[in-house]
Amino acid sequence: MKKLLFFIFALSCFTVFAQPRFENRKDIMRKLDLTKEQAANIEALRLKHQKGMIDMHADLRKLQIDKKELFKASEFNRKAALDLEEKIVSLRNKIHLANFNHRMDVYASLTPEQRDKVPALLNERINKRGNGCGFRQGRGMGYGGGQGNMGCINPDNCPRF
Repeated sequence: MKKLLFFIFALSCFTVFAQPRFENRKDIMRKLDLTKEQAANIEALRLKHQKGMIDMHADLRKLQIDKKELFKASEFNRKAALDLEEKIVSLRNKIHLANFNHRMDVYASLTPEQRDKVPALLNERINKRGNGCGFRQGRGMGYGGGQGNMGCINPDNCPRF
């Protein structure tokens, strides 16, 4: 009987924590009351952005592999390592800016009334995740691992020790 109860409890935990990320996006889009044109435009923006991200992430991975090879070489070349690291940093910056531009494009397609709803919806989404508060027990310092405000998005909701 105990095993059955444990199994049901474990299954319910996996079900709760295994919600796909797109459910959050769909929920936010539903609460914004998007028109069909807005929804189609945002979906087109998202697909275009994803295609660009695939290429940039593949290029980043290739550069990281090149970096591994460089450090395994019998003769270390400091200039080549610095040049490669500059390329990696530049590409990461490009990825970050592309993500930010995508968010701005989506935001620009919203009406002023919809834009007013966005902060509350994002805070609601963050609160569902538990504010990022807490310790990663047994894994050392990590996200919320005991430094500063423990990685909390909203420090007012975080426990104080």
